[in-house]
Amino acid sequence: MTAANRENASTRHVTAVPCHNTKVLCFLRCLCYALAVIALGFTVAVRAMCWPYQVPDAIADTLPFCVLLTFLLLLTLGLMSKLSAQASLFLLTLLATAAGGVLVCHFASLGPVPDWLATLRRGPMHEPRTIVAARSAPRMIGIYQFDPRYGYGHIPSSCGRHDAEHFHATYTIDDQGCRVTPSPDSPRETVLITGCSFTFGLGVEDSECFPAILAREYWTNHKIRNCGVCGYGTVHAYLAVCDALAGVDRDLPMLVIYAMIPHHVKRNYLRRSYLGHLAEGYFLRSQFADCGRDRRGHPHFEIEDGQLISHGLAFLDDAVSDSPCLRYPEFALTEAFLSEMHRLCVDRHVPFFVVLLPENGDRDDQAAEVKLKTMLPRLQLPHVDISEMPLATLRGDAHPNPASHRRIAEAIAGSPIGQVLASN
Repeated sequence: MTAANRENASTRHVTAVPCHNTKVLCFLRCLCYALAVIALGFTVAVRAMCWPYQVPDAIADTLPFCVLLTFLLLLTLGLMSKLSAQASLFLLTLLATAAGGVLVCHFASLGPVPDWLATLRRGPMHEPRTIVAARSAPRMIGIYQFDPRYGYGHIPSSCGRHDAEHFHATYTIDDQGCRVTPSPDSPRETVLITGCSFTFGLGVEDSECFPAILAREYWTNHKIRNCGVCGYGTVHAYLAVCDALAGVDRDLPMLVIYAMIPHHVKRNYLRRSYLGHLAEGYFLRSQFADCGRDRRGHPHFEIEDGQLISHGLAFLDDAVSDSPCLRYPEFALTEAFLSEMHRLCVDRHVPFFVVLLPENGDRDDQAAEVKLKTMLPRLQLPHVDISEMPLATLRGDAHPNPASHRRIAEAIAGSPIGQVLASN
């Protein structure tokens, strides 16, 4: 081989390595660009899909991390122009390892700092760890407690403040565990209204929920008891009616109203999604829970030989996976609860009405509403159907706003229920 050929071969051998390094750097840059676009796109997409509602806590805590990851990836891209392929690969691997570790710690609820090391940190350096722990825990309202009969209920004579992102409300509970309503000096008789958060008045002040409006502006000579509790269903209404009618005649209410929404059907058996909400404190929102002391349950009933039989409280371990097959026992139990409430009231000569409230529910709730509209007349239950009323809701929430509560009160007062009260 001549000297010229040896020189050309040596030149080709030397230039081959930079060409290989260039391909590696190009691949790493493309990878960084892709990861940055994914992280930033995930942040934007989550905010867009959840708007105007709050982002779920498990996802909300990752959004700042995604923004930080995007920044670090762009910084890495800038450094790659001055680093070799091996150094760039090491930097990217280190970044990916750190990101994966943070995500594992977040979703596994692990502290990034060991407890033995955290105890050595003093003063302001320990505050970020406390802040992270407090952020993951719910804020406290303090009006709920465990109940061995209902699964959970209100703390008598309690008061709590509900501060959500788009609304704020104060909830005051009287000595009987009901939300406060105006009381006349000499009430003629008592009207019991039972239901869920639509009746309780989630997100509105004490004076703005429809039972309070009825007491203040329409049925001023009667004591209206607002027995609604967030998350309750027909099974809880049945228990409330049983308890209200168990006393002597002079203590009986003169009228019982069950304010119902179609979603109550899903709360009458052992549906896992519903019991899961209870276990997570969803319907006890902002209530700290001690699993050993404040375990939340659900009244479990079965129909045996045509009779409603109580099986005590059910918990998440007793739940049945969500399935279309659950609709049969749920509707069967709903029909049995409604029929039994009516029978108990008739036996004690107490008028009973079901009020079907409007609800902006999903497809299942809409199907349940259609079935309820045929069930109530078939069972010959006295009822008032205002489900077609347009429902204006709280901002960022599906519950009625003060204007809707006023329209509901006006509709109930102008219905046959108002005529029953006027005749007494």
